[in-house]
Amino acid sequence: MKKFLFLLNLIAICATAQDKSISGDYQGKIEIPGSELKIVVHLDVQESRFSGTIDIPEQNAMGLRLTDLKLIKNEISFGIESVPGNASFKGLWKIESDSLSGFFFQSGMKMPMRMKKLSAQDVQKTKESLAIKLLKIEAYTDSILKKAKISGLSFGIIMNNEIILNKGFGYKDWDKKTNCDAHTLFAIGSCSKAFTAAVLSTLADEGKFDWEKPIKNYVPYFAMKDKFATDEINGVDICTHRSGLPRHDLVWYGASAQRKDLVKRIAFMEPNKAFRTTWQYNNFMFLTAGVVAEEITNDSWENLVQNRIFNSLDMKDSKIHFDDFKNAENKSIGYARKDEKITSIPYRNIDAMGPAGSIFSSSSDMLNWVKMILNEGIFNDKRVITKEQIHFITSPQMIMPNEGGKIKQLAYGCGWMIGVYNNKKLVTHGGNIDGFSANVMFLPEDKIGIVVLTNLNGTNAGELLSLYALDKLMGNDEYDWYEEKIGRVQKALEASENIKEKESAKNKPKNDTKTLNASKSASHPLQDYAGEYIDDAYGKIKIEFKDGKLTAWFNAFEMKMTHSAYETFNATFEDEDLKMTFFTNDFGKIEWLQMQLEALVKPIRFVKSIPDYAGDEVYMKKICAEYLADKMVVTISKENNKVMMKASDGQEYEIVPSADNTFKIKGIDGYNIEFIFDTKGISYKIILHQPNGDFEAIRK
Repeated sequence: MKKFLFLLNLIAICATAQDKSISGDYQGKIEIPGSELKIVVHLDVQESRFSGTIDIPEQNAMGLRLTDLKLIKNEISFGIESVPGNASFKGLWKIESDSLSGFFFQSGMKMPMRMKKLSAQDVQKTKESLAIKLLKIEAYTDSILKKAKISGLSFGIIMNNEIILNKGFGYKDWDKKTNCDAHTLFAIGSCSKAFTAAVLSTLADEGKFDWEKPIKNYVPYFAMKDKFATDEINGVDICTHRSGLPRHDLVWYGASAQRKDLVKRIAFMEPNKAFRTTWQYNNFMFLTAGVVAEEITNDSWENLVQNRIFNSLDMKDSKIHFDDFKNAENKSIGYARKDEKITSIPYRNIDAMGPAGSIFSSSSDMLNWVKMILNEGIFNDKRVITKEQIHFITSPQMIMPNEGGKIKQLAYGCGWMIGVYNNKKLVTHGGNIDGFSANVMFLPEDKIGIVVLTNLNGTNAGELLSLYALDKLMGNDEYDWYEEKIGRVQKALEASENIKEKESAKNKPKNDTKTLNASKSASHPLQDYAGEYIDDAYGKIKIEFKDGKLTAWFNAFEMKMTHSAYETFNATFEDEDLKMTFFTNDFGKIEWLQMQLEALVKPIRFVKSIPDYAGDEVYMKKICAEYLADKMVVTISKENNKVMMKASDGQEYEIVPSADNTFKIKGIDGYNIEFIFDTKGISYKIILHQPNGDFEAIRK
């Protein structure tokens, strides 16, 4: 016990005896057999805290953290993190010559290592070199704003724990010409996914969550169409996009459904790939991840992100609730580029899908987030997430398609994309939602992190600016990132539009439009298509007939309907032109419609809702009567909340609604009773549809 106390005292003495004059940058070399390896060691003493990093430029290793760093009198020693073979240094600090000399140890080898402290003049030259690089990055950013027609953005870079760039470019309000700054709020879209994964990591650290445990253990009502997937899908699966489901985004986009209701809809979504076989981006899986955290803690995802992440990282600008963002003073407007003009896009509340992409943040706050990850879970000397969890969520878990760019070996972690760029591990993720596009990117080994938040819908500008900055900071060869990230995309879009125009011209009817429409007219009067149509996953489409026209409502979207041919209509909304086709039952009644709302599965079928005729007393008064068919009298009445049909020969049946103004005999297939109404809205006859024919009965 006395020896233990002595060691503690010795450590305390070592810490307080450190001389701040050792702080600085030391340039030198390791004399390896037959050659030498240039190095730069950065040492820093702040109060009683001694820290440092080492750069090995020839091996593209920058900012490697020094471990077990000790200075006792003039004896110095340290290890090097992430270098195999127990790499370490032991030597002397020679105060009179401002140098360090000793030996580098690795894998049983002992090699001379000598370093000389850079003078203030040398350090200034290095800073000037960095300043020139940053000036070039800023100039390039200004050029991209104009070239890509972006209203504004915020750009942040952190390097070796130092923020070297953090500022706004352009305007947060294009019309008022109000400048962006480092605290301007932008929607970060799917960059929010990493925050959800981080919340789960904190729960895993506490032993409350197991990445390998099936989701149904945490969310009992969670299910998928495939039973095996329902039973087996776990935290890794939902956070790495390998569920087998395509996006199905129109289930949630613009919907008013609440979070749990949206999760329950997953059970009815059609997969297009086998479980765990293919990487396919899906927002619903990250929604589920957030609900898992909520179920475990009995707290909201919003509170969990605020308390476990934002508060821990001093992210004071950031907002989670849409209303808080909308009421914030320093926020950006979202924009789109239409006809080469910058046009604003209305804000949209997607709080229900929060865990997949509803966070609003600034470049200042996001740099704190990146700093914590680069420091393996530590922010300002405080542990936020364990090193093991940080490594796990930023490590490859599922192979992604390689698009053939300069970033190779693409894979997905948990809320992060991982690749290899210039033989270095690169971690990144983008985000896009209603007028905003964001990108976060970092090189863990080099301790470089970059954040670009823009107010333009669907642009890759954030990614190209991040990669351009990396190239400048790392001294890489020049590369035309604009052409790869924006130019090629723009050319592909233009080619697609040209194809559409040619196809449209090719298919344009040569006959007179009126003649053509007459030959392909709708099979029913337009009012017959009105009603509500339901799908268990996608919800409701409501079609209204007014002033001789049909209008459909789906989620928050108004669809303008125009007749195309026969039972097919064009349904236009949000610059989308979709086809809506109707289908009838055996008796010619419209029973359902279908639309191709998800490209990777068969068209979605919406079944027409049957009105509750029995509960409508006004309606019942219009149909309850005696009807004469030849010599037989058929009586329709309501008895004990049931609609009954009695024949004069004594037969009696309960009838239930089956379609518009149509009932079927309960328990007997093939027999339907259709009510026909006069101009006053009173049923004047019924048509009995039977297997052996149709028979009319006129109201007495």
